[in-house]
Amino acid sequence: AEALAARAMGRAVRLRDAHFAPVSGRQIVARMLRNLQGAYARRRAWDRTLAVVERLLVVDGKAATHVRDRGTALVNLGRLQHGAAEWERYLRGVPNATDAKQVREELRRVRQILGERN
Repeated sequence: AEALAARAMGRAVRLRDAHFAPVSGRQIVARMLRNLQGAYARRRAWDRTLAVVERLLVVDGKAATHVRDRGTALVNLGRLQHGAAEWERYLRGVPNATDAKQVREELRRVRQILGERN
């Protein structure tokens, strides 16, 4: 199995028991949705990204990153106020997230744009 994984990955791979642990249907669906989300976000298909993130929140509602990602999609769709609210919610939930500084900077930028509109 390690040789097959190494050929597929193009590098040496050390497999552990966890790699062979059974997963639930919910976990499979969440994985597929995350893959779709990434593909849509890379193509900047924000309407589709948002639709997928909404589904991820149903399947895996405890992951704060989905709230952040919904904010990102909303901002990119021009729904700045709603997107900013999602980023604020994300930062309240995980204030020490590894990307908190970056999210705060983006939030500051969006607030500035909103302030200029008023």
